[in-house]
Amino acid sequence: MSTKKANLILTTCSMAWGTSYIFMKLGIEGLSPLMLMALRTGSMLWPSSTPYSLTHSIRARGPLS
Repeated sequence: MSTKKANLILTTCSMAWGTSYIFMKLGIEGLSPLMLMALRTGSMLWPSSTPYSLTHSIRARGPLS
């Protein structure tokens, strides 16, 4: 992995981590606890269910037998 790509990934993760506190503060004020939990869980599951990650993981491990 190149240094440029590693820095981009680190920056993206840092921004996501930092903005989560802002969204949590806004969410606590305006959402029910159940809705807040559903949004947090869904936001973590969404990147792992994108078409790229699904096709990439199939290529990495091979087709299912």
